[in-house]
Amino acid sequence: DRAPSRVNVYEVMTCPVIRVYPNMDIRLCSRLFSTYNLVRAPVIENNVILGMVSPNSLVLDGLYQLANETEA
Repeated sequence: DRAPSRVNVYEVMTCPVIRVYPNMDIRLCSRLFSTYNLVRAPVIENNVILGMVSPNSLVLDGLYQLANETEA
């Protein structure tokens, strides 16, 4: 019930940070999202953030790949 200007990041962040890796199996990544009820997770390689991934992006990418395989 506090104003956003009075809330610190550490009060709302997930700790420890659940992160994924570029070469991670998509099924494991999906399981992490489901288990921890995540909306997004950072993609990390060599301690550098490469980007963010969400369950929606996993599904959309999977559908895109499926469509391309069907056309080939």
